[in-house]
Amino acid sequence: MKRIILLLTLSIVLISCSKKVSDNKKEITFSNGQKVEVNFEQKEAGKDLKVFVVEYQNESRVLKEETVEKQVLEIWKNLESEADKTDLDEAVIKTKYFIGRDEKSGEPIYEDFLFTGEKIENGTWKIRKVN
Repeated sequence: MKRIILLLTLSIVLISCSKKVSDNKKEITFSNGQKVEVNFEQKEAGKDLKVFVVEYQNESRVLKEETVEKQVLEIWKNLESEADKTDLDEAVIKTKYFIGRDEKSGEPIYEDFLFTGEKIENGTWKIRKVN
C-alpha cells in the first residue's frame, strides 16, 4: 500500500512539474524505423525521493494504445543501462502522442501517458502503465 501511495504521489508531482527534462538526450529508432528524441535524467520528486525520468513527444499520429506501450518498452530497452548507472530503483516515463488537430485553431492535440518502472529483486526492470 505504501508503494502505491508513493507511486501516485510521484506521478502527480511529475505530471505537474513544468521543468522540462533536458540533461541527457538520445535518439531512438523504433522497430518500424521511426525516430524519436528522448530526454532523460535523475530527478528529485520530493524530499527523499529521486527517480530516473524519461520524457518524449511523438509527432506521429498513434491510433492504438498498444502501439504506445510497445514504443515505451523499446525506449526503455535503449535506456535501461542509463537507468542502471543512476543506482535508482524507480523510474517514470512520460509520453506525449499526437492524436489530431483542433478543428477551429488547427493546433496539435496530444494525449499523455504515464508509465512507471521498478527495479525488481533479480535486477531487472518492470514497466507498468499508470494511466
